[in-house]
Amino acid sequence: VVAIFALVNYRGSSETGRTGNLITLGQMLVLGIFVVSGLWALKGFPQWQGHFTPFFPAGIGGLLTAMGLTFVAFEGYEIIAQCGEEVRNPRRNIPRAIFLALLLVVPIYVLIAFVMLGATKAPAGLPVWQYLGQHAELAVLEAARQFAPGGQVLLLLGGLFATTSALNATLYSSSRVSFAMARDD
Repeated sequence: VVAIFALVNYRGSSETGRTGNLITLGQMLVLGIFVVSGLWALKGFPQWQGHFTPFFPAGIGGLLTAMGLTFVAFEGYEIIAQCGEEVRNPRRNIPRAIFLALLLVVPIYVLIAFVMLGATKAPAGLPVWQYLGQHAELAVLEAARQFAPGGQVLLLLGGLFATTSALNATLYSSSRVSFAMARDD
C-alpha cells in the first residue's frame, strides 16, 4: 500500500489529490450510512431524549476530559499548511481551507456523537454514556452493531479508508517538508 501511494505521489500532486478525494468520498459514504442508520433507529426508539439528560452528567470537568481525549480527531490540519507551496495564493487559501475543513468536519462529529448516544441501548440501570465509555475505543463499533445492519463491517471499511487517507496525505506532505528543509540548509 505504501508503494502504491508513493507511486501516486510520484506522478504528481493532482493525482494525489484525486486519490485523496476518492478515499474521502468513501469515508463520507460510510459515515453517512452510519448517521442515517442511527437516525432511523431513533425513529423506533421514543425514549432516546432521556439519553441526553442530564446533558453534562460528569460536569464541565468531564466535558473537558472528553475534549482532551478527542483532540486527536483534529490532527491533520497541519498537512494543509505543509503543502502551502502547491497552493495558489496560499496566504488567503490555506486559512480558508483549514476553516472550511473545520466547518465540515465538526458537524459530522456532532452527528456521530448524537446518534451514538441517542440510538444505543444500554443495559438496565446503566446510562448510555457510561455503557459506551466502558467500550472505550470500540464504542462506535458497539453503537454500529446495535443500529446499523452489518455496521461493524461497514466501520471496518471506514477505518481502512481513514488509514489509507492518512497515509496518502502524510506521504504527500512529508515529501514537501523534506524538500523545504533541504532547501533551507
